[in-house]
Amino acid sequence: MTLERLQKMVEEGMSPQTKNFACQAFNLVSAVGDLFGWIAGGIAEGSMEMSVKHPNVLSRSILDEGQLKRQAGDILAALSALASVIGWNLEEIATYVAERKAKEE
Repeated sequence: MTLERLQKMVEEGMSPQTKNFACQAFNLVSAVGDLFGWIAGGIAEGSMEMSVKHPNVLSRSILDEGQLKRQAGDILAALSALASVIGWNLEEIATYVAERKAKEE
C-alpha cells in the first residue's frame, strides 16, 4: 500500500459534506484525541503503565498492539483526508520530510 493509494481510497470514501478543511481538521484532532483517550483509559484502569525510568514511554508488554495500530491508522487516514481537501499529496509530503531529515543529519 502506498500513501498515494491510501489517499485515493480515503478521498473516494468521503461524502460531499465532509470534503472541506474544517470537517477534516476536526476529524484529525478527534483521531489523535481518541488515541490518547484510549491510552489514558488504559492507564486509569491499570491495563497500561508508564515506565518509571522513562515516564513518557508506555510499557509495550501491556499495550494492545492491534488497537494501537488501528488508532495510528485512523490518524493516518484523517491526515490523508485533510491533505486531500487542501490539495496536498501525501507522497510529496513524505518525500519533503525525508529530504529535510536527510539534511539535518
